[in-house]
Amino acid sequence: MSKIKSESIWVITGDASKEAAGPLPALRSFSKYCFEKKINLVVLATIGQKETQGTSIRNTDVRWMLSRRIGPLNLHFAPSMMLCAWRQWSEQRPSSLVLDGVWYTVGAVIATIASMLGVRVYIIPHGSLNSRAMKINAIRKRVLTLLLRPLFKRAVAFMALSPFEKGEILKVSPKGIVLQASNAINVVGGWDGMNGPILFLGRIDPIKNLEFIIDAYSSARQRGCLRPLQIAGPGNLQYIETLRQRCLTLGISDSVSFLGPLYGEKKFEVMKKSRIFLMASHSEAQPYALLEALSVGVPSVITENCKLWFTNPSVTVVSENSIKDYSNAICALDGMNNTEFAYLSKLAVQLISEYYREEIVWTHRIECLQALSSTEKS
Repeated sequence: MSKIKSESIWVITGDASKEAAGPLPALRSFSKYCFEKKINLVVLATIGQKETQGTSIRNTDVRWMLSRRIGPLNLHFAPSMMLCAWRQWSEQRPSSLVLDGVWYTVGAVIATIASMLGVRVYIIPHGSLNSRAMKINAIRKRVLTLLLRPLFKRAVAFMALSPFEKGEILKVSPKGIVLQASNAINVVGGWDGMNGPILFLGRIDPIKNLEFIIDAYSSARQRGCLRPLQIAGPGNLQYIETLRQRCLTLGISDSVSFLGPLYGEKKFEVMKKSRIFLMASHSEAQPYALLEALSVGVPSVITENCKLWFTNPSVTVVSENSIKDYSNAICALDGMNNTEFAYLSKLAVQLISEYYREEIVWTHRIECLQALSSTEKS
């Protein structure tokens, strides 16, 4: 086995295509760090697009791998990635490895082997350790958690995308070092929803706690909030029908519309015309839809499991156990005068500009890597 010739960092990720919400900003941050420090960066991705190389990631040796899913376990199977990793290892053993999502099974195997051979491993779980999410997809995640315990114990540090995820990581690794590692969201602006509807946008899935949102909205309607509720996103048709029936039972079906999946410009067009954005998920690694809404300038109501690293008056945070508090927050934003509401909209955009722009994220992650490196050397 070859020794380290010069410092080399590997990043193992899943979907690194242009459409992916998370991995590319993470890769850009490490690419910038390695470019400045003259460190060799190798990216192993289960899914990728050739045009991504050279346009989004610089100074990077990208090994695009194909992936397919196997049966109900939904496991990634990429023998070509294992072969690529072996060849790359024989050329230059990495000094550090970043596992960007532990449920990319082949990547987790590679990271586990690397950690046993003395490579520093950093883990970005992307919500995969969340206990609430495990209840939704229990068997697969619990089995993999058992398999990955050696990796968790050997990891130099975890990078949590949200305060909620930090808490979940500490349940798995109580003595672990957990760093803040937000992904990047750029400012969109253009909000024009003063008289618009209330919006939920995301996967139509039990983990998103939509029954809670519908019940709170029904309560707000009873107290005089007349704005319609729009629910946008892909989802299981049977579950969507369950939600429709709930609206019918509550007598609000005429005020709630299901828009279906929205992507790209269509998604932002709807956000720009919305007065309030709602989120109440049982768990969120990093609430991208919320960040996107804030980047447009939409004040939001969320529950504690969705909260961000940074507080801001444009985001009202309430307990996920209190429909009354959530309803009160909706009514407060609904009844706010236009001047105060426009100010909240500006604060929402300011939050994204100050803490979530790509250059801010880059700087923070660079500082994290430098701090860890200095600590290890001392």
